[in-house]
Amino acid sequence: MTIRRYLVKDMKEARARIRYELGSDAIIVSSRKVRPKGWKNLFRKKRLEVTAALDSPRSAPSFPNPPAGKIPEGTVRSSVRPEAQRQQPQQLLQQGSREEHLEKEIRELKKMMDRLMEEKEGSEGSEGRSFPVCLMQHLKTMDLDDSVLREVTAFCSQVGNAGMDLRKARQFFSDFFHRSILTEEKAEQRVWVFIGPTGVGKTTTIAKLAAREVLKGRKTGLITLDTFRIGAVGQLRTYADILHIPLEVISSRQDMSGAADRLQNCDRILVDSAGSNSRRMDQLLEIQACLDEIKEKQTILAVSATTRRSDLKMILENYGNVGYDSIILTKLDETQCYGSILNIGCYSDKPIRYFTVGQAVPEDIRQVSGENLLDYVLKGMEV
Repeated sequence: MTIRRYLVKDMKEARARIRYELGSDAIIVSSRKVRPKGWKNLFRKKRLEVTAALDSPRSAPSFPNPPAGKIPEGTVRSSVRPEAQRQQPQQLLQQGSREEHLEKEIRELKKMMDRLMEEKEGSEGSEGRSFPVCLMQHLKTMDLDDSVLREVTAFCSQVGNAGMDLRKARQFFSDFFHRSILTEEKAEQRVWVFIGPTGVGKTTTIAKLAAREVLKGRKTGLITLDTFRIGAVGQLRTYADILHIPLEVISSRQDMSGAADRLQNCDRILVDSAGSNSRRMDQLLEIQACLDEIKEKQTILAVSATTRRSDLKMILENYGNVGYDSIILTKLDETQCYGSILNIGCYSDKPIRYFTVGQAVPEDIRQVSGENLLDYVLKGMEV
């Protein structure tokens, strides 16, 4: 019997090499993950070690050629096994039948093992990793809160490695979104106020939403409190001129109610506040005092998808003191790490309402749904 071991990337490569070197009659005896020896290979990925066997055909017994002439009678008798002399024809037929049956069983066993390996390979991720392992490795690159990872781990254990696949993962995250991110918010108000840290793209986001409202046939007005940032008023005025909608610029909270009254014929009023340092409570309290001048409003917090986990948690907690009703996640096109989507569900009980994916007005803004969030969270999953 010929036995060989192969160090390969996956089972597909193993079967190809086995068929090439040993032929189609060889069978796979075992497979396991191993790491190549040596300190240089310490941090390399494990390889697949596959052991294959081929049952070599029996060779006919060889006898020394007798010298020419008469063969001694004793030699002839000694070269024939006594058992063979005593075997009857019926016994020989039965023995042949058993050998054929055994060969058939071996062939069936080989087919079954090949089929099982194909099924196993189909249920595994790249380089032989199981789907749950692939999923956890994917999620660990997303700077996720530990509570999310624990919840996913518990779900994988509940379902079982064999039963966990992409469909189950999508169902898990869909349930998570509807429970934590797509929760119902209060009845829609006429006035939308936008707050958030500096540099998250509030003004551009407001322009996108204003354009959407105008395209829907709604009378829309703009108010800006952001008189501190150079060019902020000019940027919003440009958008207002393009859309042919009114813009009110105010410099103090006392002007807020008057500006809202001047836009009372508008179906929608969008208010741009000054960006603030989320660590400065004095700035946040100043924004809160200004917003208190508007009695009926919906406050929307804008946060960037590029914000790292610890900062995102602080922003959501500190702006929680100001009060907000929903969230807009901006700059989703500027990152490959979409963990902020799930982290918001951990750190806030408010829903994500929109997300932005570029600078184009009004195209690059999307209303949140379970499906488009799933596409981002599971983007790049190797299955």
